[in-house]
Amino acid sequence: LPISQIVVIVLFCQVSVMALSSLVFTATLTAVASDAPTDEAWEEFKTQFGKSYNSEDEELERKEVFAENYVWISQHNDAGAAKYTLAVNQFADLTNSEWSATYNRAVPPSADHSKDNLPYLGQVEEKLELADSIDWVSRGAVTPVKNQGQCGSCWSFSTTGAMEGSYQVATAQLLSLAEQQLVDCDRSNDGCSGGWPYMAMTYASRNGACLRSEERRVGKECRSRW
Repeated sequence: LPISQIVVIVLFCQVSVMALSSLVFTATLTAVASDAPTDEAWEEFKTQFGKSYNSEDEELERKEVFAENYVWISQHNDAGAAKYTLAVNQFADLTNSEWSATYNRAVPPSADHSKDNLPYLGQVEEKLELADSIDWVSRGAVTPVKNQGQCGSCWSFSTTGAMEGSYQVATAQLLSLAEQQLVDCDRSNDGCSGGWPYMAMTYASRNGACLRSEERRVGKECRSRW
């Protein structure tokens, strides 16, 4: 081929590669932009959860954290690999380390001495054929999600959840028990500073458990009506 035609072909190839690169870059930007939170999403988040900040700088910082979490949520849901989906909640403007420092500080009390006194539940009969899975929510054995706030009382929620489910399986009646009773009245545990579920169950077996709807407290004393 003449040199002029070769030059034209080379230039055409270079232009084609540049155009393709531009398309790929544009597509990448579009994909990223589709995951990025809009101002509307940010404003909806603040309105829904009553968020306010002390300064514009603080709000900008929280918005950047929200944006990262929003992208992560979107990517997880779009991948469709898990059996669950994620959504924005009241913690979406916190980093993992910030959340952990605020809500994961409780240290349960020493409990070595009390493990020797746990009740013996007897032998468990094994069956050869077991279901691959059981959805206890659909069977009505799980109460709605509860929020412990900034109190390190996860142990009390574990306790009530286990007792609620066990009681429903045995009686077909789902009750919502009061975690506040355990936090206030179970002296073997440390309230918002941590505790052990099995110690709380021992307390409930001796003192009874309050319903959330029927809890009555005078100072730190609970009266059980169940």
